Amino acid sequence: MAVIGVLMFITIFKLPETLPIEKRASGSLWNAFKNYRTLLANATFMRYILSVTFFYVAVYAFITGSPFVYIDYFGVAAQNYGFLFGINIIGIMSLSFLNRKLVSRFALSKLLVVSNLIAFAASAVLFVLAWVNMGGHLGCHCADVCHV
Repeated sequence: MAVIGVLMFITIFKLPETLPIEKRASGSLWNAFKNYRTLLANATFMRYILSVTFFYVAVYAFITGSPFVYIDYFGVAAQNYGFLFGINIIGIMSLSFLNRKLVSRFALSKLLVVSNLIAFAASAVLFVLAWVNMGGHLGCHCADVCHV
């Protein structure tokens, strides 16, 4: 992998620029960073960005913590973990296909509100199931798929 990484880095300097000069953005790197102030002050932009950010935080937390939860906490056999993980991936894929249809029919702002409400409800259900020590890994699975 290191060799491939080095080759890709060298390739950056060997590939010609295909965008014509008249279409290239002008300005300095400092101006690019100054434009972030405008973006960060835009409330609508921040709502979308934070929603996507929190989604990925949840995904990486799931990827990192799910082996421990399933195998150590719930006692699922290690060879069955991949199957359970795959169910979550199928859930994410299915909801992504559904999202593709929904974005052409509804305003993004409405979808953002509804999806965040669903994620909140799923998180609340997961919290309650964990609090009362009920549901087991099936309860976590259902709430995880709805959350993501």
